[in-house]
Amino acid sequence: MQMLSRYKLTQSKTFIYLFSGIVWWLWMFGIVSAQEDLFHKVPDLESVINDEHLLLEDRERKPIDLTLEDCIAATLQHNYSVKAGGFDPAIRLSDIVQAEAVFDAVLYGSVQLNHNESYNIDTTYYTRTKDNNGDVTVEKIPTDLFNSNSDDNYTLGLRKLIPSGGVVQLAQSLRRYQDHIEEGLYQNPFYESAIQVQYRQPLLRDFGVDVNRAGILAARNRYKTSLQQFQLLVINSMTEAESTYWNLFSARQQVKIQQELLNRAERTLLMVQARVNYDGRSISLARTQAVIAKAKADLLTAQNSVLQMQDRLLRLMNDPEMDLNSNIELILFDKPCREHYYVDREKAIETALKIRPEVVAQQLTVDTAGLALGVARNQKLPRLDLVFQHEVSGAEGTSSSSVEEMWEGKAQSYAVGLSFETPFGNRASTAAFERARKQYQQEMVRLKSVEQDVQTELSISLHNLEKAWEETQARLEAVEYDRNEVLNFLALLDTERQDTVTPEFLNIKLNADQRLAYSQAAALQAMVQYDLAIMNLQKAQGALLRYNNVKLAEQADSE
Repeated sequence: MQMLSRYKLTQSKTFIYLFSGIVWWLWMFGIVSAQEDLFHKVPDLESVINDEHLLLEDRERKPIDLTLEDCIAATLQHNYSVKAGGFDPAIRLSDIVQAEAVFDAVLYGSVQLNHNESYNIDTTYYTRTKDNNGDVTVEKIPTDLFNSNSDDNYTLGLRKLIPSGGVVQLAQSLRRYQDHIEEGLYQNPFYESAIQVQYRQPLLRDFGVDVNRAGILAARNRYKTSLQQFQLLVINSMTEAESTYWNLFSARQQVKIQQELLNRAERTLLMVQARVNYDGRSISLARTQAVIAKAKADLLTAQNSVLQMQDRLLRLMNDPEMDLNSNIELILFDKPCREHYYVDREKAIETALKIRPEVVAQQLTVDTAGLALGVARNQKLPRLDLVFQHEVSGAEGTSSSSVEEMWEGKAQSYAVGLSFETPFGNRASTAAFERARKQYQQEMVRLKSVEQDVQTELSISLHNLEKAWEETQARLEAVEYDRNEVLNFLALLDTERQDTVTPEFLNIKLNADQRLAYSQAAALQAMVQYDLAIMNLQKAQGALLRYNNVKLAEQADSE
């Protein structure tokens, strides 16, 4: 009987121990299963870089894929600043036409109808010859107390300035005179036709092709300068668009990094909550909840940065198909450059000094100042002009007969002369020359300054490019170390299932999670900065348009 009781007691204890063991094993299996389910493999940086729909604050946002090339193309096509700047070259082009129009031939003409009726107080006599069938007689006729005559003049001519500074003028004139009182004049009415050629050539002041075409050359320089300024505007717009594109890319990755950090913290919280009754670690629970709260706040900040950066990019592109107020989300297609970019320093400096818009524009300004200096030097000379005039005329009783008489060339007249003029002291021209000379020297100094600024900017860009590459490699290496540390913590939690999660262990693990998030964010930012360093180097060389395969219409026409 005792043996039976002892056997039953032993059997009951065994059953109790077995039941307790099964319950404990099931409880631990649930914890470990939760760990294995929640602590999945930590995504590497490549997984973070692959852009996707973030579903920010509105899940109804329409995703739109956007490449960097499309972003730049939309900016150059629709941006208001670029559109407004495109008018400047066209405006300057009209200045060239206006300057060239100085040499256009000018058609001029005049008509003057004079009718005179007046009293004549002269009571003297005048003689008149009268032919009466060969019988010529001279009559004395008293002066008429009343005069009435018409004297009409018509002139039509061409005038043209030639590049040497001379003015050629060709004019045809017709005069009609009629005395309404005296009918016995030689010809009444009287017609006189004439052709006159006049040439006035400066010999000192205003002489020479360089002086007289200086205005045209200056206008062309201003037009070319406006092209360089427009090119600089395009480059700056491209730079801003590309910078905003990559900053938006970085902001979007920040959202994913913060979201992954939040997910890991929430999985840690589930594990802590599952073990809180077993360990009683309220400190661990509070620490984890604090990390989660901070991660949520950082995630909201990152999401807000994405929305703000996206609005800036939409404003820059101004694409009608991607309205600023439309409910869209830009999915960026391009990824940062991961290859080492090499540049020949000497060749880069040579290229920059040759094609940088600022350098070219300043060289044109120097050239324009040189033109102004040449004109001012010429204006110091006295004025000495050679004048030549030749006239052929004819007179008859009708206009047609006077023209015929003119073409016979019986009445010709010539005139040749010199005209001289110079002011005493010539102070105005001398002051203008000194002013032009100093302005030319000033522009030369500015050119040296611009070239120095370009070389400095290029040197800084080269340094930034190399250091950005080195920083990117170091950041990527740090990401791998921090990621391995987090994975080691997860493996430790998985292998030592029965160990309690101490506050110290939990604090180290949460710090490792945060370091990984920071390293990923820093690495992505370094990659973006490296891409921007490449862009800034191309900009410093003046080759950003060529680098992005952009050709302005004016450049295409010039080729």
